Amino acid sequence: MGAVGQALLAIYQCLWREVMNAYVVGTDDTGLKVLDRDSANGVKRGVMWVYVGDGRLVVFQYSPNHRMEHPITALSERVSLIQCDAYAGYRRLAQQRQDIVRAGCMAHVRRKLASPTRRSSTRCWARAPWFKPRPWRT
Repeated sequence: MGAVGQALLAIYQCLWREVMNAYVVGTDDTGLKVLDRDSANGVKRGVMWVYVGDGRLVVFQYSPNHRMEHPITALSERVSLIQCDAYAGYRRLAQQRQDIVRAGCMAHVRRKLASPTRRSSTRCWARAPWFKPRPWRT
């Protein structure tokens, strides 16, 4: 690795420590297409994991697949709150470690409540009297 790579790695490692030491770490993943000469069509699916510390610092981590070992390993030294969706890897982490507290992700809740149900064109929140829709900040 060259000098620039070493410098960027040091910055990444510093950011990683800061994010993992935050009071709350938010995490999610998204799939992306990755060039792959060995694949039949020249493309495969990879995953980009995002970790946000206290809503201000962000680090990304790439993995070649969506296996739960990736977030479990990434969050292995994390203690306390993790804001995440219902992905099985996060559930497994919380089951293995009593010092991890999972907090739900309202973006995922809002998306489910604001989208039509499969059986009806009525929006889900119309059936949930406790849910008061209002403008959402992004």
